[in-house]
Amino acid sequence: MVNKNRNLKKQSHSRYSLKKGKRPAGLHSQYVVINADKNAEKKVDIKPVVHKETDFIPREEKKKPLLRRFQMRQKDIEAKKLREKKIEKASRNLEKAKTTYALVKSDYVDSKDDIKSKIKQLKQDAKQQKKALKEAKKSLKASKKEMKQSSKKHLGVFTSVLAVLLFAISTLLYFVVQWLIRTWPNLKMDELMYEATAPLEGTGSNMIDAFIQQAVVPMAIVVVIAIIVIVILTKAGTLFRRLGKSILGVVSCICVGIAGTTFWNHLDVGTYVENQTTTSDFIKDEYVDPSKTQLTFPEKKRNLIYIYCESMEMSFADQANGGARDENVIPRLTALAEENEDFSGTDNSQLNGGYSMPSTTWTMGGIFAATAGLPLQTDVGRNTMSTQSTFFPGITTLGDILENAGYNQAFSCGSPVSFGGRELYLQEHGNYTFHDYEYAQANGIIPRGYYVWWGFEDARLFEMAKNDITNMASSGQPFNYTLLTVDTHFEDGYLDSSAENKFNDHYSNVFFHSDKQVTEFVDWCKTQPWYDNTTIVISGDHPTMDSDYMENIDPEYQRRVYTCYINSAVSVENNTKRTFTTFDNFPTTLAALGVQIDGDRLGLGTNLFSSKQTLTEQYGLDKEKGELNKKSTFMSELSGNDVSNEEFQEYLNKEGIRSSVVYLQSYDSDAKTATLSVDDIFYTGGNIDYVSVEVTHPDGSRQKVKATHHKSDGRYDAVIDVSNGGIEYQTISVDAHIRIDNSDALKTQNIYQYSGNLAVIPCEDNLLQQTLHSASALDQRRYAIFVTTQGDAFAQMTEAEKQELIDLGIPQTFFDEGENTRYAVLSKGTTVLKEGVGYIRDSGELANGTGYTISSADSDGSYATITVGNNWQNLTNYRDGVHVVIYDMQAGSVVGKCDFNTAEKPWNAQLYTTYDEEADTLTFHADGAVNAAGGQLDVEVVVWDKSDINDKLEIGMSSSNNSEWSVTIDRDDKDIKNLYAVCYLRSRQSNWHRVDEGKVSDLIEKGLLMTPVEISENTTNTQNNETVLQEGEQ
Repeated sequence: MVNKNRNLKKQSHSRYSLKKGKRPAGLHSQYVVINADKNAEKKVDIKPVVHKETDFIPREEKKKPLLRRFQMRQKDIEAKKLREKKIEKASRNLEKAKTTYALVKSDYVDSKDDIKSKIKQLKQDAKQQKKALKEAKKSLKASKKEMKQSSKKHLGVFTSVLAVLLFAISTLLYFVVQWLIRTWPNLKMDELMYEATAPLEGTGSNMIDAFIQQAVVPMAIVVVIAIIVIVILTKAGTLFRRLGKSILGVVSCICVGIAGTTFWNHLDVGTYVENQTTTSDFIKDEYVDPSKTQLTFPEKKRNLIYIYCESMEMSFADQANGGARDENVIPRLTALAEENEDFSGTDNSQLNGGYSMPSTTWTMGGIFAATAGLPLQTDVGRNTMSTQSTFFPGITTLGDILENAGYNQAFSCGSPVSFGGRELYLQEHGNYTFHDYEYAQANGIIPRGYYVWWGFEDARLFEMAKNDITNMASSGQPFNYTLLTVDTHFEDGYLDSSAENKFNDHYSNVFFHSDKQVTEFVDWCKTQPWYDNTTIVISGDHPTMDSDYMENIDPEYQRRVYTCYINSAVSVENNTKRTFTTFDNFPTTLAALGVQIDGDRLGLGTNLFSSKQTLTEQYGLDKEKGELNKKSTFMSELSGNDVSNEEFQEYLNKEGIRSSVVYLQSYDSDAKTATLSVDDIFYTGGNIDYVSVEVTHPDGSRQKVKATHHKSDGRYDAVIDVSNGGIEYQTISVDAHIRIDNSDALKTQNIYQYSGNLAVIPCEDNLLQQTLHSASALDQRRYAIFVTTQGDAFAQMTEAEKQELIDLGIPQTFFDEGENTRYAVLSKGTTVLKEGVGYIRDSGELANGTGYTISSADSDGSYATITVGNNWQNLTNYRDGVHVVIYDMQAGSVVGKCDFNTAEKPWNAQLYTTYDEEADTLTFHADGAVNAAGGQLDVEVVVWDKSDINDKLEIGMSSSNNSEWSVTIDRDDKDIKNLYAVCYLRSRQSNWHRVDEGKVSDLIEKGLLMTPVEISENTTNTQNNETVLQEGEQ
């Protein structure tokens, strides 16, 4: 106990003391003590100490003050805690010692010094580990700081790049708008919307160069400067970098604001948007459908030469002659109009011309207005010109009318005809042939790679036109030759090296030279033997879009395009000055050819040779313009875009389009023409308006031809010019242009694609004769033809098909009945022929050294095979029948592989019709139906009225013996001559097969020959059929 108190005494340093100046009030009072070390007040609750009598209290302790004892008591508590810690520490040390002892013991360390050394080493290791841990924590902290700084740096780079990118876009937008305004000072929103959706192919290089120089290059310079500034500011510090990006953002907003405001105001976007949300029935109410108008051509049809002069206005004449300029830059055209007809009335000294109305103020819009009598309003939201395959299929144009009248039509220009949708429009409406930049290159009219302005200059165009017209005139067929000049295109035109520089202004000299070229061409026409029966029309396509050429004219002057009719078949009825638009050129041109127009109106145009008022004279220019600026749902219907592509595909999936095949009908090596036939095509959902065949030649040039429909058998024939590639390696695309139900919408469905030699187009099994006939057009000096058989190959082969094999060079003995296996190899005028019984096989080499194997087999389980070249894969399909393979020895590849299963029974049935007059019903019979696939047979007949293509009936036939099928329908007073029927067969395991068809009147005549006449009832029925047949013929 003494030791204990001694220890307490030793530890009782004045850690706690009474607050100075305060004395305890009593033993049970609370005393405030001060923490001497931390200088913080702390209340201590002092409890009384109760001493037992047995307790020993040293005398010294009794003498100490009561507070001292309290303090020592506290010290005692702390000492106790300290002892507990020491005990815990000692326990740990003991455990370490045990570990050390075990380690020492295991290592046979007996020395005490070694043990101490080990312990010391362990302590040092622990210390090093602790230090390493501290360093790791420090490194981790530094790494986190570095990552944070790197993230900030990357974010700064990203925001800098984003700022520069937005700045580039905004500045490009600004410069593009400025370029648009400078290039097209009179640009309208309707024109911009059309050109934005039209194909860019064929755009003039000058236009592209101007865009790059005036929009792309300035933008690039400004962006480079902005990047340099950003880099400099970045090195200057964070504050400056942020300041630079803020400046870029502000400038970007300013550029966008200026560009947007300029664009909105210059193009009057607000009015355009308002007009697009306001509909007008003006076009619908005033439109005269040419397809429903009586047009009477003269007995001897006149030729037409139509010259569209690019950007040519009557405004270019001087004011004395009705123009707007001080000097006349088109003196010869002025005199030409005064000598002929420009509808200026009795005052010939004042030129007259047509107004270009809204949606007609660019080239394609001007051509459309003059040939269709309509504004070129397109529904951009539904389809764009770059994706459309039809161009206003619901209208009838000048080209359509002349094509139906038997005219040979051509369109020539010095630029690619595809630009702006011209090719699509003129191909669909008139089946024009195109003599453009690509044509001139392909035919050596211009050298390969030659390119000036938009393609080639007008001097070459007029020389090409003279040759073209001479050739067309020699055919004896009436012709329509249309030219589009290009030298006078804005900006500032193209000045030929032979041109006279009469004026100080470059563009005036361009027009002056064009004035000379056009009139000289007209003079040449007048010297030709065909001129007396030829009408020439000269018209500007639209007013010029040049940015500054017309800025100094009187603002009150009404600008109009140049108009002149030369050698017209008729004269004006009322010799007064007319107010007209380019819409009126449509009926006026036909009238100039001597065509009588019932009502003297077509489209929105009026025959200016008549005394009938034009719409402009009737309503006034401003009223007509206002109505034409509004949206017309009628134009959307005519455009064919009122049915979307998605809706059309859904419609096709529901209605279906029957399969088609394409083959080479004939090849004229002298004329370099190939006739392609599209056969076995039938659309159950409505009417196939027409079929077009497009061929891409080896040199990349394209030719699109509208196929001629043979209504007797449903075949479509297209005559393709293959002078620039022969029949080898062409790409063929066949489109069916389909009219949807009762609407005017016309959509296009591709029904055939093929690349290769036209003579070896893969065909279906039932076209063996056509394929063999096509193969006969091949040059066997280049192509090797392999023919082999399997099984009873000739059981179902016709004599005509056998004759085609003979024409290829295969002898008649090939078909002898003594042998049942045979093959032939034809190459370079030699024929390898082998015949036998059972399996036969041989190998050999072609004239160029290419190896081959060929075999023929009967029906004993062997197969006919053909392999050519290093690829020893069999080229037949292991079926019974005739197998044909065509190998191109020059190219070293197989270009044709056809298999014909002639041993099977073909699908077949005889379709005929009988008529019951009393019940007024038609009964369709399908006799001798042959099911080539086996299984349950289905037979149906499709009947439609050609006068109403949507009046269609598709109905299944029934049979009691699976051979004679029939179905009876009500005639419903239908005209027999307009009815057409097609019979289809199928099994449940196959597709439909078209087996027989014909006009119902022909089928009734066929039924007269097949119907028995033994009893009176049948005789009466036959007489009734004859009566209906006579009605149909009438």
